[in-house]
Amino acid sequence: MTTDTTTRPTLAVRLLGRLEIVACDQPVRLAGRHAQALAALLALRPRPRLRDAIAADLWPDFDGPSASSLRQALWLVRTGIAAAGVEPDTILEVGQDTLGLRPDLELDTDVAQFEGLVGDGRQSAGRALALYRGDLAEGLGHECFAADRERLSDLYEDALVEVAEARLASGDVSGARTAASQVLARDPLREEAHGVLIAAYGQAGTRSQVVRI
Repeated sequence: MTTDTTTRPTLAVRLLGRLEIVACDQPVRLAGRHAQALAALLALRPRPRLRDAIAADLWPDFDGPSASSLRQALWLVRTGIAAAGVEPDTILEVGQDTLGLRPDLELDTDVAQFEGLVGDGRQSAGRALALYRGDLAEGLGHECFAADRERLSDLYEDALVEVAEARLASGDVSGARTAASQVLARDPLREEAHGVLIAAYGQAGTRSQVVRI
């Protein structure tokens, strides 16, 4: 299969949970965590950047030649895209000193969708939760994802609270308890979730559970 050059190239990347990549409607499989981390980082920050900056993001404490590690990871990314039957240069913008995604690429990530739905407020919180299959770049321990991972995790908990409160307001006591319990499993100190549980058990007349909370 070859890429149809008459249509705009597309790239869909699922970053929440296990990494999944589809280029021009073809699934892409990448060998090795470094290649996966590079692909995830490019999806999060698609504009071309200096290779040295990308290497420093991925391997900040690496004593060896990080430039060669980046070249190896890039080769694996290109190999994975090519194996899917897609020309890598329709996806990647590779310069002598820079690396990024092509500006004419139609990029779709679940992170962008998730953030947009969370920003729409309570009415879209349930749809946002459905996109959150796991924390950002799950299984990839590279430190460059830590700040975004924490930020998105906080947004997920916010959305869970919104859903719990909405379910409680609509009389769905069981659903409210479930959502609030999911929040507390991640953050036992989340006061809004405790408030939902107290109200839910109070409405259900479960006095012993209210006392425990």
